Parts: sequence; structure tokens; C-alpha cells
Amino acid sequence: MDGRQSTPEQPITRNSCTSNEQCGLDLKLGPLSEKKIDWGGFQQRPIDIIREDRYNPGKFYFNSRTTIMQWVPSQPVTVLVGNVTQEDINVGYRDGPSDTAEFTLISDFVQYNQTKMAISNFQNACVRLYDFETDIFSTIVGFCNAYGRGRIPYVSWARFDNTTEKHSLDPQFSGILSIYLLEKWNKLLIIDNGYKLIIQHDFATQKTRLLNIDLFTKSPRPIQVIADQQENNIFINHAYGLTRYNLHTKMITLLLGSIDETLQGNRAIQLIPGPFTTAQTGALDTLRWLQQDRVLVSMANRQNEALVMIDLEQEKVYSVCNGMCRVY
Repeated sequence: MDGRQSTPEQPITRNSCTSNEQCGLDLKLGPLSEKKIDWGGFQQRPIDIIREDRYNPGKFYFNSRTTIMQWVPSQPVTVLVGNVTQEDINVGYRDGPSDTAEFTLISDFVQYNQTKMAISNFQNACVRLYDFETDIFSTIVGFCNAYGRGRIPYVSWARFDNTTEKHSLDPQFSGILSIYLLEKWNKLLIIDNGYKLIIQHDFATQKTRLLNIDLFTKSPRPIQVIADQQENNIFINHAYGLTRYNLHTKMITLLLGSIDETLQGNRAIQLIPGPFTTAQTGALDTLRWLQQDRVLVSMANRQNEALVMIDLEQEKVYSVCNGMCRVY
């Protein structure tokens, strides 16, 4: 897919694509290009998540280790929160003003109104709240640094049913992979790393409970979720496939891929584009809407190194490959 001739080990199929015309998605897709970021006086760090400000288009936030940086193209990067000189990403917890607040590895963040941002702290196993108006941090879900502060959850969420509730500030997580805001439901979905479950935090009741215990085996090792526009369904990226979960009926539907019965999600899966019935994606890093409620875009990791487009209407997976991506 990088311009070389096809070989028996790397044939090009009609289900792969490197342009909008080949994909047949009827979208105005331009060529991929590298975007230079002016780091100013900061050391360049890996970027895991980058999102546009929901209320100020053209402004972006991205996580970088124990910080969240803010960036406007053609301007230097600045720090929103966190300590750029912090060396140990697994140690650090303090609420309060942003210039003294401390974090462990920041795994995700969401804006849920114009003045507030929820930030998931992986090792601290909690969700922090940043108030832009007061410049103050607080904790909204979980008990930060529960292990270090001697408040270890005594039992896994996997032993509870769908009706069990906990107080939101109880110690209850092993480590948080990602979070997702359901605005119409007034809830925050939290994906736990060790328990491999999706927990929902209700802002109204300040209680948490499982989204559905059946997802433990039917959507094993979830990584990230995304909802459709009306928030009727969420799509769950897990090992090794994509599942749709209806928030009203509780119906769980595997759309593509397979179920990892070991619950580990550490096996290398070769990328195979094509119809949902035969497609394989392996591990996917993230989920975003390329076209709302129609086309999802993700990135295959490990040996595949490809952008992956998931067309929910045509029920096909397409790949835009570069580097090591192979298509069979």
C-alpha cells in the first residue's frame, strides 16, 4: 500500500483502498499530510489523544504523559494542566490549583460543558475535574491513588450484577483506560483496565454501577467507546472486534471481528479488510466518527500500522495503509 508492486506475500484486494475514489465512501477526503507542531521550549513527547475544543473550533488539546497541552496551529504549544518536568509518570496526586495539581499518566479527557473538563488518571485510578473558571482541580469519580493511600477495592466489579451501586468517590478502579460522556443520559462511561469492564457514573445520583456485566465476555477487554448522535447505541472497540450495544434494549451485537475468550487482548491479529462477515482488524487504538453515524475511523496498531475505516451502512472495513500494513 506504499506504492510498491503487489507480491504474493502482499497482494492488493478490491476491499483495500488508498483514496476516496477506491473506497467509494462518497466523502471529501484529502491526502494525508504531516502537521508540524511548534513545541516552543517544551520537550517533544508522545501524543496519545488529540481533540478539538468543543466550544472553540481551531483550538486543540492533547495529552502528553502527565500533562494536557493546548495548541492552536501556527502558534506554540502551551500547558493547560500538569507538570512537564515530572519524571515518574506513575507517581503524583494532588488536587487544588492547576499550577500545583499533580497527576499520574493521563489516559483520556472530555469536555462536558464550556467550563469543565473531566480527566482520567490511569495509575491514580480516578477521574479528576478541572474547572476553567476557578482553575481548581477536584475528584469526581474514584478514590485517587487508592493503593498508595491504603484504600484498596476489596472485590472486583466482575463479581457484581447490573444493579449493584457504589458511591462515586469510593475506591473502585484498577486503572482507567478511557472515559466517554453520554450527555443525554447525564452519565460518564469509564473503562477499567484491570477489571476489563465498562462502569457508568451518574452525575445526578453520584453513584456508579456496571453498564452491563454481560459485556465482560461479549466485549472482552474494551478499549474505547463512542455513541451515535442520538445516544441510542454505543460502539465498543474490544479484543478483537467491534460491538454495538443498545443503551435502551441492552442488546449486544458483534458487528465484526471475533471474541477473545482469554480476555487478555494481547494476541497479534492480521488486518483483513472487507465485509463485516470476514473482516479482521486486530487491536484498534481509538474510535472517531469520520462521518456521523455512518463511518468510523480508527488506527490499527502493532504490526498493522494502518488507518481503518468502518462503514456501518455498507458493512465493510477499508484500510489506508502505510509502512508495515499488509492486506490479504
